[in-house]
Amino acid sequence: MKTESYEIYASADIKLFCKSWKPADPPKAVLFIVHGHGEHSGRYEALANLFIDNQIAVFAFDHRGHGKSGGKRGHADSIEQFVEDVELVLMKCRSLFLEIPVFIYGHSMGGQIVASYLDKVKSKEISGAIVSSAWFWLVSSPPAWQIKLIKKLALIMPRLTLSNGLDSALISSVATEVLLYKNDPLIHDKISLALFDTLYHNGVWLTNHAQEVKVPVLVCHGDKDQITDRSGSEQYAKKIGTKAEFKIWPGAKHESHNDYDKENVMQFYVDWLGAILKSMDI
Repeated sequence: MKTESYEIYASADIKLFCKSWKPADPPKAVLFIVHGHGEHSGRYEALANLFIDNQIAVFAFDHRGHGKSGGKRGHADSIEQFVEDVELVLMKCRSLFLEIPVFIYGHSMGGQIVASYLDKVKSKEISGAIVSSAWFWLVSSPPAWQIKLIKKLALIMPRLTLSNGLDSALISSVATEVLLYKNDPLIHDKISLALFDTLYHNGVWLTNHAQEVKVPVLVCHGDKDQITDRSGSEQYAKKIGTKAEFKIWPGAKHESHNDYDKENVMQFYVDWLGAILKSMDI
């Protein structure tokens, strides 16, 4: 396996950190990873290694305001800005992996960003998508009056950041995974008023406007997730229709790929992607 790092400049002169994992033999596909809020691409090393073992390359990047990328921690102007970043970084990914299928994987906030990318860009570069525990709806959503207040304040001071109040114990049932999360220096709990406002309203919008998705989508969620509401994922999958497969992970909290059954979860991803490649005669 060969790993390489890259830097790409996005809008507002923000430097985005990117990384690729390449198998020893020529890959038959590439998986493009879009991480969740507050975390970073380095947390997907185990998933990347499994795909590499199955001759699938992996490419990932840190969102603006996250990980090793530049920008104010926890801030983006809008969901459109995230989508533009994905489109820009995908161009770099495609330049490295020519003429092989590209699959896109998004977890939590990254799942919403992937869903938004599929809706807004209609890219012909993507052969399939995995949407994991996506932030469409929150389990503990703020009351309506607070949502309205945030929207008004976001117009006045969009870059103001607050703690997201996340209890790290909710990410996984595995104590060591929770400890790794808590001690990771690249993880933060910051979210700006503008970012929360755009993610909250866009998540609701997506669950009602997903009919135009043209590629196979695996939508999955842990049934013990107390951060993002699995009903939002189910509604999103239903709106897509026959192009979507909805999968529940029994006993899993928010990060099913870091919970007790993570080996089976990640292998399911590999097998799902492999079945699509087989249907494409690859």
